Order: sequence, then C-alpha cells, then structure tokens
Amino acid sequence: MGMVSEFKEFIAKGNVLDLAVAVVIGAAFGRIVTALVDGIVMPLVSLVTGGGTAGFWGSIAVAFVGAVILIFIVRALPGRSPV
Repeated sequence: MGMVSEFKEFIAKGNVLDLAVAVVIGAAFGRIVTALVDGIVMPLVSLVTGGGTAGFWGSIAVAFVGAVILIFIVRALPGRSPV
C-alpha cells in the first residue's frame, strides 16, 4: 500500500499536473495547426506555385509551416515564451 500512497502524493504535486495539462494542450494545438496548414495554407501555396503535389518536399513544407505557426502561438502566450 505504501507504493500507491507515494504515487498519489507524487501525482498530487503541481508540476506533474501542469506537465499533463501542457501535453494535452500541446497535442490539441498540434492538431489544430496541422488542420490549418493542410486545409488552408498548403492549398494557397499550391495555387501560387502552379498546383500539383510536391511529394517529399511538400511534407517538409507542411511540417515547417506548422512549426512556425506553433512558435508564434507559444510566443503570443503571456509569460510563457521559451522560444
């Protein structure tokens, strides 16, 4: 029983809960940004560049644009700018 009570005490600490919330929020933002890039940004880029799929380089472009958007979101958060 000692191990269970120690685990409950560890989980009750604020840092663990903050980390769990941050992971969930980060995953949600990642999905939102991926949908935004796939559904809006890349079709606009495709129109500008003449259409077609770019294959491997298109995947890199999607990842890069998504990362840039996430960086701007993180920097916009008050008091939470690790980047």
